[in-house]
Amino acid sequence: MPQAETTISFKIKTLQTRKKQKYLSKKGEKKQANKAKNKTKRSKFIIKQERV
Repeated sequence: MPQAETTISFKIKTLQTRKKQKYLSKKGEKKQANKAKNKTKRSKFIIKQERV
């Protein structure tokens, strides 16, 4: 009986960690995208300043 309980709890834990990892990876991707966006914004801004 305890064996079955442990397997169930283990399965639940693995599912939770997978969800967390997915969430974190998505968050990381968003951060990377935002960084790239900010870089392009900055470069455009600098180019505008140089033209003036």
